[in-house]
Amino acid sequence: MDDLEFRRTIYADPNSKDEALKVAAKQDPKKQQFWNEVKKLDADIKQQLHAEVPQDLAHRIVLQQSLQQHQQLKSRQPWYVAMAASVALMIGISFTLLNAQPIDLAEHALTHVNLEGDSALNANEHVNLQQLNAKLASMGGKFDDDIGEIYFANYCDFDQVRSLHVVLKGEQGRVTVFIVPHNPQFALKSHFADSRFIGQGIDIGKATLLVVGEKTEPLFKTTEKLQKHLLFSA
Repeated sequence: MDDLEFRRTIYADPNSKDEALKVAAKQDPKKQQFWNEVKKLDADIKQQLHAEVPQDLAHRIVLQQSLQQHQQLKSRQPWYVAMAASVALMIGISFTLLNAQPIDLAEHALTHVNLEGDSALNANEHVNLQQLNAKLASMGGKFDDDIGEIYFANYCDFDQVRSLHVVLKGEQGRVTVFIVPHNPQFALKSHFADSRFIGQGIDIGKATLLVVGEKTEPLFKTTEKLQKHLLFSA
């Protein structure tokens, strides 16, 4: 297994049980070290995404206040009114807990691009539209027309949601595109950035487009082209 394939497989699933990966890592201490670092970083990212203390604290306060108000109301109302209030309270609590910690797609996309470094950005696998659509088919999507030169296309992981990672030719450089199936736990920002990259997020119904490029890249031209030609089955 060559270095690029090893890294790409690890990026897609840091906790993979693939025997070929284990053999490659055992034979090359640098590969094993790289794998360990990616697994640790992946675990750290998931911990950060799922442990937002201020947000959780706010929900705890809301729940505590709701319980206090419920107890006061219950002591002053007939039993049937109190029962109705109890049902309403449980629905409210369930809704609050289910929506407590949305996952930031923008942060995930930027982390993914930075984690891979230039290995995916500099790859050139000469992907054609038919090959790209074959991968998109598993998500119910396809491009109905040419979208320019495609350097790289492979599956990746967005918080355990199988997504598609594509590298295209942009206006000034290479552009990374993530096509992520819709998930109600995902939070989307229309524009985002870090010290090196800028990004745009677009909700297209059955999926989300995340387009990332260097700060000098006019991303809107790429996003317009992708939105125009990316279709999903009903």
